[in-house]
Amino acid sequence: MKQSDVEETSAPETANATASQTIPVAEQTTLDKEQVAVKLDPDILVAKSLYAKPNLYQQHYQQNNPAQRKFLLQALAAYSNENWQTGLAHIEQASALGKLNSAAYVLKSDLALALNNAELAIIALQSALEVNKYDAKALNRLASLMREQGDFSRALSLLNRAIAATPSDAASYRNRGVLYDLYLNQKPQARVDYQHYLALLKLDNSRSDASVDKVKTDQVEKNIKLVSRWLVDLSRQIKASERAQQSQIGSE
Repeated sequence: MKQSDVEETSAPETANATASQTIPVAEQTTLDKEQVAVKLDPDILVAKSLYAKPNLYQQHYQQNNPAQRKFLLQALAAYSNENWQTGLAHIEQASALGKLNSAAYVLKSDLALALNNAELAIIALQSALEVNKYDAKALNRLASLMREQGDFSRALSLLNRAIAATPSDAASYRNRGVLYDLYLNQKPQARVDYQHYLALLKLDNSRSDASVDKVKTDQVEKNIKLVSRWLVDLSRQIKASERAQQSQIGSE
């Protein structure tokens, strides 16, 4: 989890900002890279169409108060340093100051899972969804826990909700694709989700700058190669299944 999951870090636009302002060179370079990518790869257009859909999580986002954010940042630092019990203590300190936002409960669930406490993690995720039922991270994490418990139907329902809430969330398509592919044996549906996951990764890659964050860029490119292999393998499985069905029909 990143700091942005606990609090908003984006600087607000200035009141006197105008459309005629000069675009910074780094931002212009990113825009040029994205425009070229759109022309070369239609997947980018698919991804942009997903971003154009309403983001219900952002519409229902709630901020924590400054005193709470202090403890939540300490909890996040404790998580990064693997001081998980200390992190949970900081979460409780923040909770004592008022109602937390959903991202804080997601952080609590991550700390609980690090301590192998799935029960506490589920309670934290349920609390997150009570605060903001459109939190895709909470929905994805809870879906993963349901999948591990063998409740594939509930896992699918949660992932459907995550995608409806945030259509541009790449992880939701990846996780639902894996569920369709490996657990529900619904290969065509898995292929569609993997294709959307790949499209979103490509858009992310077109917007990234290796000179600014090489680690992130390398990880995105690695994931692009990985899901591309998944799609090749899945297409082979689907074709083999179709041939087997046609052969069976022909022999009847």
